[in-house]
Amino acid sequence: PVDMSHDGGNLLDLCRNQRLQAGVDVAFPFGLDQNVGLSKEMMNAIYNAMDVQLSGTTGEGFGMPFLEAMLAGTINLAPNNTTIPELFGDDRGFIYQNKGSVCFGQFDNMRIRNLGDETMALRDLEYIYKNKSKVKAKTKIAREWALQYTAKRMAEELLKEIK
Repeated sequence: PVDMSHDGGNLLDLCRNQRLQAGVDVAFPFGLDQNVGLSKEMMNAIYNAMDVQLSGTTGEGFGMPFLEAMLAGTINLAPNNTTIPELFGDDRGFIYQNKGSVCFGQFDNMRIRNLGDETMALRDLEYIYKNKSKVKAKTKIAREWALQYTAKRMAEELLKEIK
């Protein structure tokens, strides 16, 4: 919940500002730092506790959280930024539109990035909750697609590129 870098955010402060109580209104995996992650079992439990993984990202290189959600059978909803359309394709997730406004990415050489439109995200969330059979079909397609990204296959692809 507390970013380890000097430029990062503090989610505990954000919760206090929004009058949310950690452990009651919001759950954080305490005991983590930049060198310690969660077990596969805990990550799977977290993704399976979600109905939807909603992201407000302004950009992704590969989008590992999206792939992890796909593998756990959790549907993704993210803004139309960078690699997200490629990751989701036409049938592996839901993409909401951006606003006309922009922000500068603090960890991305101050590149200008689009901000997702929260009204569009809410519209798509409503659709997701009202169309469970269509969402289930997408999560199945997404999981099958995500299964191709094994560590062995990715290492082989990387080795080909290096050669």
